[in-house]
Amino acid sequence: MHFPSLRKIDLHEEVNEVFIHNFVKSLGLSMVSIFIPMYLLDANFSIIQVGLFFFFYYVADLIVTIPSYHVSGKIGYKRVSLLSAPFLVGYYMLLRSFTDPVPLYLATFVGATGKSLYWAGMNAETAISTHKEKRDSEVGIFFSMPTLASILSPVIGGLVLATFSYNVLFMTTGVLVGLSFVPLFLSERHSEGLDTELTSFFSQEYTEDFLTYFFNGAESIGKKLLWPLFLVLIIEEAVDLGVAGGLKSLGAAFTSIAIGRITNDDNRHKVIASGVLISVIMFFALYTVTDPLTATILSFIFGLGRTAVTMSAFEKALENAEREDLLEYFAFRGTALNLGRLTMLGIIVGSYHFTQTLLASVVAMNVSIALFGYFLVRMANN
Repeated sequence: MHFPSLRKIDLHEEVNEVFIHNFVKSLGLSMVSIFIPMYLLDANFSIIQVGLFFFFYYVADLIVTIPSYHVSGKIGYKRVSLLSAPFLVGYYMLLRSFTDPVPLYLATFVGATGKSLYWAGMNAETAISTHKEKRDSEVGIFFSMPTLASILSPVIGGLVLATFSYNVLFMTTGVLVGLSFVPLFLSERHSEGLDTELTSFFSQEYTEDFLTYFFNGAESIGKKLLWPLFLVLIIEEAVDLGVAGGLKSLGAAFTSIAIGRITNDDNRHKVIASGVLISVIMFFALYTVTDPLTATILSFIFGLGRTAVTMSAFEKALENAEREDLLEYFAFRGTALNLGRLTMLGIIVGSYHFTQTLLASVVAMNVSIALFGYFLVRMANN
């Protein structure tokens, strides 16, 4: 397959600075992200405590989302993304320093602040740096960069963990995340937006947008927590777990490039429906399997399906934000995403507390995926 956008990188083309940064950052993050549930379980966290760790993370994210976008409007998109670097690096340094619940719950506030500051700049920067006439393909590249980086890095992370320790793994991630911000120093400052009252987006006119992002946030917990948790319970070896994570990323990379090339307004609903169907089937399938090989294969297929939906949602978000108000629209989107995440985490923690199984969580996850796809199609048709 021929990818002209990957063949020649021009650092004076701002969208490529975003691509390069995204690639290097994802090298670091994907080395560790799939191992965080494993790390917490190894630290003698219960499944409920693992869920609470993520719950506190997204409570903090919800609190700082809107202030982060106001900071972005004051100092510029790339500067606020650069401001996130010490928080993101510090988060992984804190993870390597503690294994008790309370300090780790507090560490989530550092990580969530870094995440909110980062996306308060990067979402708007991506919207303004991509080209309208090439948005499908450029969003495909934006998605493929982290997923290409994520193909081998979970395997490398598993090898680091098997050979050394969680400390070395978290330190390596922190260094790579810090280095990834270097390309962002090379370009000019952007700070458009904040001309519209945020409350105007929380109205009947934007109901479908809100519900799309709410259920997008709910289903994203599948990737962040539920899927890795299932893999940890099925696959005990760190390297094998890394291989499963790498294959999921391979599926996502393949889809992001292909979808960016073939998707248009006429077939978008079919692409979304196909991704929803694959994701739903894979979650039910993973819940029933017990052998590592099957779980690894399912990870690859899950990567194929989920990316088809989330990529379409991100592209539509860029379009709507550019049409409305960049920063305020993304602040509205981020708030809806976090409310969806917290709702799903509440379902996971609550249902497991009462039933001691994750079946209800799988059902809720698949309902969220289906509703995400449904409202996304409706939003895309507007």
